[in-house]
Amino acid sequence: MRLTQNFYELMTKTSQLLLLAIMATLMVACGGDDDSDGDDVVPSCDDFSASAVRTAADEIQLTITEGSAPYAYTVTYQGGATQDGETSQSPVTIALTETAEAQSITVTDETDCSTTAELAACALTATAVASDGEITLTVAEGTAPYTYVITYAGGSTQKGQFTDESTTITADQSEDATLVLTDADFCTTETTVSADDLTSLLDTRDGQRYQIVTIGTQTWLAENFNYDYTGSLCYDDDAANCEEYGKLYTWAMATADDFAPEGWHVPSKEERDIFIIEIGDDAVSKLREGGSSKFEAKFAGVENNGKYILMGTDAYFWTSTISDDPTRAWLFRLDEEGTIIEANSTLTSAYLSLRLIKN
Repeated sequence: MRLTQNFYELMTKTSQLLLLAIMATLMVACGGDDDSDGDDVVPSCDDFSASAVRTAADEIQLTITEGSAPYAYTVTYQGGATQDGETSQSPVTIALTETAEAQSITVTDETDCSTTAELAACALTATAVASDGEITLTVAEGTAPYTYVITYAGGSTQKGQFTDESTTITADQSEDATLVLTDADFCTTETTVSADDLTSLLDTRDGQRYQIVTIGTQTWLAENFNYDYTGSLCYDDDAANCEEYGKLYTWAMATADDFAPEGWHVPSKEERDIFIIEIGDDAVSKLREGGSSKFEAKFAGVENNGKYILMGTDAYFWTSTISDDPTRAWLFRLDEEGTIIEANSTLTSAYLSLRLIKN
């Protein structure tokens, strides 16, 4: 009888221990713990992550791995600006609200797990140079193809695409303009050009700019040419005179293949004659500085046989046409006290001023 009772007690204790073990196993499997306060176990944030890529110049795509929705996010821009939002989806497209480059996005889930995704840095840089109605865009870094949008001061826009490192665009307007360039990685950069630059000629060889003017069907420099061609002179050998009046050249210099910038040339006798007809009567008054033609002629004088003469009274300009005498070439002359354009010739060895005409 006593043996039976002991066996019964042993079996009872064993059953109790087995029941406790089963309950403990169930608590672990269900995420509970054996603390007396009944708090839940905090889930791990180790697997919570996010990635972000640009999908357009003004949007990014956010992809979230693991975590519990909804997700709060903060986009951080270059310069410190931020943009907050919330989503329950992944992936999700986020429209960017700032013009600065987006650098990172920090995501926080419902359980306060947090992760930050860095956006690849943009390397796109470009320059824009305007000259004679054209804009040359040159990319220093970036991924082709490139798309540009030009917005003019008057509100009109001009768009295009190119794949080389540089492209030249014929401007639709002669106005101040802002250019936004976007590359294949949806990186953007912005630059500007001025109306003054669009309506002047840049000689890329030395960086000098010249105002230009259209008279009839011809487009001329509205300043005396001042390129430092080998052998050219400043009146009285004074550099200040070159700055004010331009340089003086022989006919051989003026007609050399490498003399004029691309797209321009020394006018021929025939082009000079068209110019004279277009100007008409009272030519000197129209062509001098402040005259109605905007040609802005300056009486720069000449150098002949080693002597500088006629500054302040005469303006002589070469043409590219040799006369019947091979030692002489055609020119046109303005006398400060005269009224007409004189069409005559002089020795090719003389040093005269130059006005280029557009091809």
